Parts: sequence; C-alpha cells; structure tokens
Amino acid sequence: MAICVFFGHSRSLDAELAKNLTKAAMKIVQDNQSVRFVLWGRTTSPGTNNFLTLCQAAAYHAKCTAPEKDIRLSGIAYKQDFEEICGGGCTLPSYMVDDTITPPPSLWNNSAGKGRMERWLIDQADYVIAYLYSCVFESERQYVEYAKKKGKTIVDVTDRTALEKITASFSGLPERTRYVMEQKLRGEANKNIGAELGVSANRIDAIFHEGSWSAMEKFFQPMGKSACTLLCFPPPSYLTLTALSYAMQFITTKINLQKIVVPGTYWESAYRFAVERKGSVHSLETVVDDNIPPDLDKVLKLAEAQGPWVQTDYWISFLPEGYSSGKELACAADRAGAQLLNLGKTMKILSRNDTIC
Repeated sequence: MAICVFFGHSRSLDAELAKNLTKAAMKIVQDNQSVRFVLWGRTTSPGTNNFLTLCQAAAYHAKCTAPEKDIRLSGIAYKQDFEEICGGGCTLPSYMVDDTITPPPSLWNNSAGKGRMERWLIDQADYVIAYLYSCVFESERQYVEYAKKKGKTIVDVTDRTALEKITASFSGLPERTRYVMEQKLRGEANKNIGAELGVSANRIDAIFHEGSWSAMEKFFQPMGKSACTLLCFPPPSYLTLTALSYAMQFITTKINLQKIVVPGTYWESAYRFAVERKGSVHSLETVVDDNIPPDLDKVLKLAEAQGPWVQTDYWISFLPEGYSSGKELACAADRAGAQLLNLGKTMKILSRNDTIC
C-alpha cells in the first residue's frame, strides 16, 4: 500500500492550491491500487483556505473517484479518541476517516523534540505532497529536505507565479528586513548576517519572520462562499439523518457554506429537519428545487444541464458502498466542477436502521 503525507504552511497563498492538491492526490490514486492518505494536524482558521482543510478535501475527493480501489483516509491519534480530535478541529467528520494511526509512545509527549513527529511521518511515507514557499517559510524546508534525503517521491504543489509575486513583494519591505530576506534566500548563516548588522542570530530569525508575514499578508486567499446540493438519498432513517447532520456541520463550519439546494421531495420529508436545524444556526440560504429527480439514473441524465443544483460546489449523496453508479455520479460531479461527498460510502460508525418517516 502506498502511503501519502502532506506537508505545507497552514494558509493558502495562491488560488490554485485546492485544484493542484486534488490533481496530485488523484494522480497518486491512479498510479496505485491501494493508497493510504495520512491526515495530521488541526484546522485553526475555518474562514480561510487552511492547508489541512484543502488536503483533507483533496484526499476524500480522490478516494470517491476510485471506489474500486483500496483508498483509505487515516488520522493520527495519540491517547485521545479520534472522534474527540475531529470534534476539536479536524475538518473531516470522524465517520469520513477510515482508521487511525497511533505514533510510537515516545512521540506522545510534545516536549519529545520539535520535528520528530514530522520525520516519523516521512519515514512511513512513499509520497510527500509538499506546499512550501521556502523563501518565507525557511524552518519548514528541513522536512522536505529530509524527505529528499530519504528517497521519498516529492510532489510539489506550489505555483511559480505565486512564488514570483511573493519574492517581488520583498521590494516593499524596510531596507534591513529586505536585506535579511535576500541573504537568507542565498543560504547565508544567521550568525554571519547578524555579525554584519550588529545583532544576534536569534534577532535575524525574528526579522526574517516579520518580513515573511509582511510579504505574505496580501497573498492569503479567503475562502469564497460555497453552495451544495443534496442528491440520491434513500428514505430517511436514523443512519441517513445522522450522516446528513454531521455533513451539514462539516460544510457549514469548515468551508463557509452559504447556500444549499434541496430536492422538493426531500423538503417534504424528515431531511428538512436536518437542513433547517443547521441552516438556522449558520444563516444558510435554502433553495428548494422541484426539478431535481429523486433517482440516480435521471440525475445522471440531467447532470449536463445548467440548473442551479448542477452549478453548486459540492454534491452530497448517500449511495451504498459498492453501488456501481456511484463512480458515474462522481465523474458527473467532476465534470461539473463539483466535489462529491458520498456519505453512504464512508458512514461506518452508525448501524441503526430505524426508519423515521
């Protein structure tokens, strides 16, 4: 099984990151029959394109497009239960994660040494998807260098245009800060730069950090408003309603969802409760569309149309795992520029089937 990990700075500096991450994850899935995407870290900025958020979405999207392969999403857990970690900041709900990986006990203590967890993850991996502009994130560069030294396959998802814009922004920095940034990029040691400027090596690090944030500030990409559509749900049950409730929590808090399109038949069922409950809390605009057919075959036939439900960013469905047409729906979503969240494929922690009509 091929193992893939993600390394990068927390916030997106270019608009193409989500697209590049998804493309990289899908390429790894295409090249391997079984893949484990290891997700580690916490989302701290729900209103921005947080790197972890986008990695999780890319891995999940790649998994949904290859249901015939063994593709797993694995979370890193210490002594805590992974559901607690998910509730505390992980973008994907726990039921969308297939399993957890427990690091060696020596890494449970945060004081075990900075970078040990990162190096341990790299040691386990075959692929490292890297999003790192080293000109402004020097400290993180060591992990990519370590991966190269270990012979891992590095997939770089940075954008050359963004890099050029960031380095060009150095010209607007104070003279001393700009000088430090340029010298660091040339590989000059802190002690040599400090001796020249009459400051300590630690102060050089502080100047570099200040310059990095000043240069990057204008490049942070805000999370745009998103919309989603509900498609292909079976009659309401405890399982489907709970899955939809978790999914609604995920998309409203983590991807800045602003609008949801609901089939008219769903609006007359118990699904309305799950939608209205989350919608009222997050001021969600709800659009009831009677033109959305209830069955999958008709949905696929109408997927080429330009109705409002086709043009949304996310499609949420509940198709059983192994359902042959699930891949067709994923392909239709991909052609429409949407991401498919198939709750039926990933919902594993619940098993009750009491129908709620």
